[in-house]
Amino acid sequence: MNMKHFTAALAAAIALTATAKTSTPEGWTDDYDAALKRAAEEKKLVLADFSGSDWCGWCKKLDKEVFVTEEFKKGAADKFVLLMVDSPQDKSLLSDKAKDQNPKLVKKYDVNGFPTVLILDEKGEVVAQTGYQKGGPVKYLQMLESKVKTEGDPEYRKVVKPLVDKAKAAQEAFEKGVEKSQRTMMVRALRKNLPGLKKALAELEATEVDEKFKAGKEEAIAPLAEMVKDIEKFLKENEPKKPAKKANAKPGEKAADAKAAE
Repeated sequence: MNMKHFTAALAAAIALTATAKTSTPEGWTDDYDAALKRAAEEKKLVLADFSGSDWCGWCKKLDKEVFVTEEFKKGAADKFVLLMVDSPQDKSLLSDKAKDQNPKLVKKYDVNGFPTVLILDEKGEVVAQTGYQKGGPVKYLQMLESKVKTEGDPEYRKVVKPLVDKAKAAQEAFEKGVEKSQRTMMVRALRKNLPGLKKALAELEATEVDEKFKAGKEEAIAPLAEMVKDIEKFLKENEPKKPAKKANAKPGEKAADAKAAE
């Protein structure tokens, strides 16, 4: 083998190694823009798998049972462009493009759980959404086809999408309400107990020790001091907003308001 052939073989080996290191399965792409472009050219839909390949149990199960099987890839080939949008803990599993692109896609499509599987049109609009389904590749392909026929129908989307959005908005409002209530309860509890914590800190700080023990004293007190600091910061950030004071109305305005109320 001459040097030219050796260099080419080495470059190919390096390329194969780099490809193998990513979490994108064979037959899939991790390039969102390229997937949409190909979908438009081939008149297909994009099947986007939002996964957590190295930590999400259900994602691993879906990959093993469905997405990496030859049966699924062959069955999906004439209908879908397969796109992997991974959010692994080990970022070395991502290509440079995916490292930048994937968090933006998670935010764009408001993905809150994994696995989330979206069927997208060539413009990136969501046609249908699903996730893990047991039964293997054939059953999964049948489920996807059914979703495309129903949720992909413009009339269906016109009627059902507003209902889905309304249900989602109600759920989000509920979750925000619960979070607000929990925060309010936490603020009350912290305000009640902070004085005792600060008193204990002050007593510890006032305790006199020999010079040779001062470093140990400071090390012992530091976590408590940091806790007090964090609590005070949290309470400041969550100060209840005081209602704006209403300017005193003139006598004539009061009379007008009273008359309007009648």
